Amino acid sequence: MHSVQVKTEASASSLRQQQASSMGRLGSNTDHAIKLAELLMRASVVIKEERLRSTTLAVRNDQLSVVLEGFLRENFESRDSLAAVRQCLHKSTAQLGQLQGSCTSISNPIDSHQMLENSAKTGIKNSTTSHQLIICNELQKDACAVTTADVASIAATRLRRALVPAPNKQQLGEVVDVMVRALHKDLKQKVSSRESQLPLKVSTTASKLHFHRLKACMYLFELTCSNTTFESLPCSGSTYGRTRERDSVSVYLYPSNTNITKHTFPKTRKRQQVLNFAIHSDQLCILRGGGHVNALEYFERELHAWYNGLAKVSAS
Repeated sequence: MHSVQVKTEASASSLRQQQASSMGRLGSNTDHAIKLAELLMRASVVIKEERLRSTTLAVRNDQLSVVLEGFLRENFESRDSLAAVRQCLHKSTAQLGQLQGSCTSISNPIDSHQMLENSAKTGIKNSTTSHQLIICNELQKDACAVTTADVASIAATRLRRALVPAPNKQQLGEVVDVMVRALHKDLKQKVSSRESQLPLKVSTTASKLHFHRLKACMYLFELTCSNTTFESLPCSGSTYGRTRERDSVSVYLYPSNTNITKHTFPKTRKRQQVLNFAIHSDQLCILRGGGHVNALEYFERELHAWYNGLAKVSAS
């Protein structure tokens, strides 16, 4: 009996242990299920947010595409309308050339209306005059449209020029150098044509001008004149050896030669100037006195004064 009781107790304890272990497994399984449910809820929330964001982006892209298409359509339509206006103006000009007898009526709309009134009073049906009046009105409208387009294009060009950054000193110097070379060529032609018109005593002169580039936009202008007849010309004390200074960089320079008597002139006259060039109003200018002086006009005045001095020397 005692052994049977011990066996029953052992079996009961083992059964309790199995029940406890099974309950522990069930508890752990329920915990895993709860955690899995929480993860699924979070994933569903994230997926919903991503779907909403993608939908918003798609709607925004559709709106932007509509706006872009409208903008492009307006640009193409404006170009087409401008081409149509020009074509209509060309056709109207051709018709105007064919109707030569109606120049006065087209130039003056009041006269054309008077012609219509006169034709209505006399009972003469003149379809050509009314057609000319219609052409006149269309031509005036087209001319106004084209004028407005031209004004807009000019304003846009000026605005683009104003927004373009100014060139640096080196780039401006290259442009000025090209313009100075062209100016040098023109001045040589003027000198050769001017020397052919000088009197006989000065006709043997050989005036030469040079531009020596010192740095960007700064040049040394040198004008020399050699004449063998200067040695035999009389000299007045008021003209020989004179140094006339116009400003700090513009002087007449004569070679200092102690062997020359007061009754002879030096063989060479020379003038040197240091000039600062600039571009103002699309023209080559010289900076003088805080302002801009047109380069071509300035050198024309200088050459005129130079040859007037030579003429006075020959007359003395």
